[in-house]
Amino acid sequence: MKKFNFLIGICFCISLMGHAQELQGLDEVTPYQENLAAIRKGNQWAFINEIGAKVINFRSDVVSDLSNHYPSKDPRKKIDYPHFSNDRCLVKTMKEGVSYFGYINKNGEVVINREFVNATPFVNGYAMVLKVEKEFLGTNNLLAKNVVSYSYDEVLIDKDGKVVMHLEGPKHLILSKEKLRKPPVINSYFLSENLLAVKNEDNKWEIKVL
Repeated sequence: MKKFNFLIGICFCISLMGHAQELQGLDEVTPYQENLAAIRKGNQWAFINEIGAKVINFRSDVVSDLSNHYPSKDPRKKIDYPHFSNDRCLVKTMKEGVSYFGYINKNGEVVINREFVNATPFVNGYAMVLKVEKEFLGTNNLLAKNVVSYSYDEVLIDKDGKVVMHLEGPKHLILSKEKLRKPPVINSYFLSENLLAVKNEDNKWEIKVL
């Protein structure tokens, strides 16, 4: 029994030493948000809890620059590092040069698929996203290719990714890295917990009640 406890103690010490080494030589350490702080090494981020234990391993898909994700007139402070809000953190993936956004939970699991061409952090249980729609137009017999058209709608989603309100759109979309160097703009923003200001194509504003 003493030998067993001794071996457990050695394993625990080795684990602590490895953990301490991972928290050295960091390029950036951010403030805590919802009891987790983001730490960066190179171009990868991880998250630690309030006792310094790493709860999400280093990864390169979390969104650190949020400047293109907050609505242009949103009065909330922009936070330019990955963080959790309402138990969700933005992540992205690249497909043919186009960014697609989704969300992970505090276990690092993708809980809302990376399928939006822009998305905001969650606030009061909701986020604004640009949801892509694909329409089949026919077949080009000469090139033997399907002809499709893309558009996006600005919608409000809950923490499960369910659309709870249509805000604006559809708008035509060209899915190419040349046309989408930056995500399309999100114009809607929360005035209060239950009121949203929505800008339409005529640059006129509408107040919607959640």
